[in-house]
Order: sequence, then C-alpha cells, then structure tokens
Amino acid sequence: MMKDKDKLQTALKQWRIASSILLLALVLIVFRTYVFNGGQGSENIEKLQQKYPLIDVARHLVPQEHFLSTLQPLRERLRDFVASEKDMRISIYIEFLNTGANININPENRFVPKSLAKIPMAFAVMGMIEAGTWTRGQTLALEEGDRTSASSNIHTQPVGTKFTVEKLLEELLIRSDNTAYNILARNIPQSKLGALQEALGLDDLFNEKGEVTSKEFSRTIRALYTASYLNRENSELILELLNHAEFKDFLRQPVPETIPFPHKYGMGPSTNSYSDSGIVYLPNRPYLITVMVEVRGINDDIVEREQAARMMHAVSNIALEFFSHASQ
Repeated sequence: MMKDKDKLQTALKQWRIASSILLLALVLIVFRTYVFNGGQGSENIEKLQQKYPLIDVARHLVPQEHFLSTLQPLRERLRDFVASEKDMRISIYIEFLNTGANININPENRFVPKSLAKIPMAFAVMGMIEAGTWTRGQTLALEEGDRTSASSNIHTQPVGTKFTVEKLLEELLIRSDNTAYNILARNIPQSKLGALQEALGLDDLFNEKGEVTSKEFSRTIRALYTASYLNRENSELILELLNHAEFKDFLRQPVPETIPFPHKYGMGPSTNSYSDSGIVYLPNRPYLITVMVEVRGINDDIVEREQAARMMHAVSNIALEFFSHASQ
C-alpha cells in the first residue's frame, strides 16, 4: 500500500510539472503570436519600416484609432472656458504625445513658477549623478541657512543632519520640500543649472523676473517623457517620484487614481499665482498638460487658492473627457 501511495504521489507530481510546462508553452505561443505576428512586434515593425522608410518608427507602435487628427474641439472649448474666467489671468499648454499636436492658450502670459523650479533642480541633481560627480547614496548636511518652515518636513532636523541625495530627491518631488531644495541648490554649482537650460534649449525658460510660460516649462516635462536629457533610468525615477506626489489637488483631482499622473504643482499666494504641470498616462492616449493662473481681486489666500483649484479642476476634466472619448 505504501509503495502504491508513493507511486500515486510521484505520478501526481509529474502531472503537475507537465501541466505547468504545457501552460507556460501555451502562454509563450500566444505571446509570440501577438507580439511577432499581431502588429506590434519587431518583425512587423521592420516590415513597416521597409514599406514606410520615411515615417517615424514610433508611428508603427500605436494603433490608428489613437492618432487623433485634430484637437480643435478641445481648443475651442478651452478658449471659451478661459474667456469666461474674468478675474483670472490664465495660460494653458496641452500636448497630445502620440502626435505632438498641441494647444497653447495665452502663450504670452508669464508666471512665477514657485515649486515648479524643483523640476529643473531634479534634472541638475541627476545630471551630477550621471556625470559621476555625485551618487544617490552620497550625503549632504543641513545648514541653518537651508531651513524654512514653508512646505517642509525636514527643517526640524538638527543642523548638521546628513541626508542622502536620494532622500533629498524624494522630499523634493514627493513632498515638495523647500528645505531639501535649499540643501541641493547650495551644493550644485550655478553653472550646472545654466548648462541644463542650454542643453534643453530653454534659453527663454526664465525671463529677467524669473517668470516662465506654460509652453516653455512643458518642455522640461516632455524631456522626461522622451528621456532626451537624462538617461532612461533616471528619467523614469523622476517620473515615478512625481507620480507619488502627496499633493492630490489642482490638475490631479479629476484624474482617477488608476491613471498615472506624474506632476508638479507650484503655489504662491504672495504673487497670486498657481500652477500645475504633468503627464496624464491615459491608456494609449498620453497627454502633457500645464496650467498657470493668477487670481485677481481676492484678498483672502484661502479663497484665492480655492478659485485657482476650481479652475484647474475644470480644465483637467475637460481635457480628460476629450482624450477619453475623441475619435478620429
């Protein structure tokens, strides 16, 4: 009886192994059929490149139904909305990343970026790491002059406390920590920031007053998406940190949590200016959106912020609705 039981257990074990191998083989067959014969694989892309040698190779990766021929309905709706907001100075830039088609409303308007400046700082930090000047595990010490209680968690730490560069990046992009920004800014040569601006072709990013336009700032976000300045690993890291930002208001609020939206906000009641910029990774239809606004005629900071948030919720919802349902 024991021998028969052992034989049965051995047979069952062999059957499970054989079943697992068969299941894996079926999965691989389905995967190969889809990837290499179904329209998105490397073999098919090579054929398409031979057929259309002058067409951008990326064009072969996205199904035709996700190439929208026009953004005009969205443009008109946003223009009407902006015109209705009489007590605000607004600028909007939206780019459909599948095609590069864009909407640029009030492109001449410039705004104080406030915490949006933390994105170029993150570029500069990663640039130092890629150059081998820094490592993610390198530590930088907190000095008295770095401390600020405005939008900061780490300012309460004792002077001399050391933070890794990686930790400072997390504080910078997830919690928009101003003390982390000050520590990094003090340790990065100004020439590095200038070189960054030149390398990205952003000579007009900041004017003499330190103001930016929605379109120019959007180019820094796009550079992350294309990994055209930093390598893919570091571009991905910054986007991941921004996607985990604790700030869930402004443009983020109408976007479902299931849709990744790495973004950075800026807020300055002293200048009446508010902004938000990021990429909405709507499945098959990602788009970049930057909104900047100056609220006028309100002397209450809380009410002012609420009005800016209301406006951004509306713009974000309008864009999301359009890209979710638009057909060619």
